[in-house]
Amino acid sequence: MAENSSGKNATDSTSAGKPRPDPSTLHPGPAEDSGQQSVVSADGSGLHPDQEQQPPALSENRPSPARLAGQGRPSPSKLAGGAGSPSKQSVRGRPSARLARSVRSADVDARRAMRRLVQGEVPKQPRSLIENLAGGPYSQARTRTVSDADSREIVDLALRVAEGMSRFGGGALEAESSIVAIAAAYGLRDIEVDITNQSVKVNYPDTTGEPVSMMRVVRSWSQNYGGLARIHQLVREISGSDISRNAASQKLQTIMTSPKPFPKWVVIGSSAIAGAALTGVTGGGFFSCLVAFFNTLMAQFLARQLSKWRVPEFFTMAACAMVITLTAIAIYSTGLPVVTGFIVAGGIILLLPTGRVISATQDAINGFPVTAAGRFSSAFLVLSGLVSGIALAVVTGALLGIGRIDVTEEAVAVPPVLLGALLVVATSALAVAEQTRPEYVLPTALVGLVGLLVMNGYLALGAGSVLGPAVGATVVGIGSRLVARRYHVPQLVIAVPGVTFLLPGLMLFRSLYGMTVESIDSVEGFVGLFNALTVTLSIAGGVVLGDNLARPFTGAGWPEAKRNRRR
Repeated sequence: MAENSSGKNATDSTSAGKPRPDPSTLHPGPAEDSGQQSVVSADGSGLHPDQEQQPPALSENRPSPARLAGQGRPSPSKLAGGAGSPSKQSVRGRPSARLARSVRSADVDARRAMRRLVQGEVPKQPRSLIENLAGGPYSQARTRTVSDADSREIVDLALRVAEGMSRFGGGALEAESSIVAIAAAYGLRDIEVDITNQSVKVNYPDTTGEPVSMMRVVRSWSQNYGGLARIHQLVREISGSDISRNAASQKLQTIMTSPKPFPKWVVIGSSAIAGAALTGVTGGGFFSCLVAFFNTLMAQFLARQLSKWRVPEFFTMAACAMVITLTAIAIYSTGLPVVTGFIVAGGIILLLPTGRVISATQDAINGFPVTAAGRFSSAFLVLSGLVSGIALAVVTGALLGIGRIDVTEEAVAVPPVLLGALLVVATSALAVAEQTRPEYVLPTALVGLVGLLVMNGYLALGAGSVLGPAVGATVVGIGSRLVARRYHVPQLVIAVPGVTFLLPGLMLFRSLYGMTVESIDSVEGFVGLFNALTVTLSIAGGVVLGDNLARPFTGAGWPEAKRNRRR
């Protein structure tokens, strides 16, 4: 009895010393936080907010209210402050923002590198034709506003210019560039150009977006480098000044109807002089040069007459080659101190389609395969005519009993000074025969002389007979581009006469003679013919190579051209 009372009194005295905690402080109910929401008990039964909630009984294992007040839940202010400012320990354990950015950047770079490895290259958009003018002679073309009526007249003028260039011996690249330059100068930019061996076509949209096509056909060809140079200068004037379209059209008509720089008799005489000089350059001697002069003179008169009769070019070239070869064989049978092979070589070099082969090679390299194929076909047709004429003359001479000739005769030694003088005469005469303008004759001869010096120096080092002419032609191509830039003319105007002396006329004649007469040497004849064709193509390629090597340093806008090549 006593023990029970003493225990109860001890408990009451302990509780009396400390205030009783508020149940709402210990266990705040949901009703205080959310108003009229129902309270869910531990056993899952719902209680109405108006019902009284019994506080849980206190025990010795439960912390005291003071302890709960000091070490219990953090206050809202402490929670708010802790959420915005992390502790020092958490900051030290977390990576910095800069490190995180570097990791993300490295991840992106790795993904990009992997994508480049597994994916193909994105195709680039086709470049506009206007951009092709950068770095060329027509890079200063400007843009104007035009109507549909003006567009047709502009395209007609551009087509007439391109037709004149193709007719006078220009390349496809010059013709295309002239069309684009004229169209851009007068306000047309969205045009498409298609050039073949015999036609020029332009397609452009009108103001409503409908495509319009215009075309002109090149019906005839005439060797007129003077007219080609004048057309080139007219295009430069159109693209660089404010010349009106009517004035430009009148100037073009004047150029197309003007006479050539030299009369016919001067051209025929220059061709004969060139044939004699080329015979001396190859080592034929004085009497051989004299025979070559009259021989070439007869061939030129024959070609003029056959041209008046509208005889096809194949038969004209065959007849001229037959006359040159048969006359040389007949003179050799008389016992005169002449070298027949060198006489024929000098005449054949003049008949070779040098300009056509170089233009065809240039077109093929510059991306005009159709035009190049047409010009190559025409050039090889002329070459076939020459081969047929030589073979027919050799067989005819054998049937007439004139006798066989020695095609292995050695060349006469020519002093270097005389050799250079003969080359200058030959190149100047060839320039006149190509109807170039008088002010371009001497620069053309100097370019050819430099090419001869370089070729002889290269051959003196022990180079082959095929590579030597190619090196000389490359030097001629570089010099022709420099001179053409100085006089504002196409490169072919200087290059074709300057490179003609390199052509293998003697090799061609010797190989054909071996194929037709000396049947025992027919294999060697075919090999020699193949070598002659290889040398001819290497000379043409050397001229084009020299032109491209010098073009970046002589263009009107060299930085723009360099930038376009990097695209």
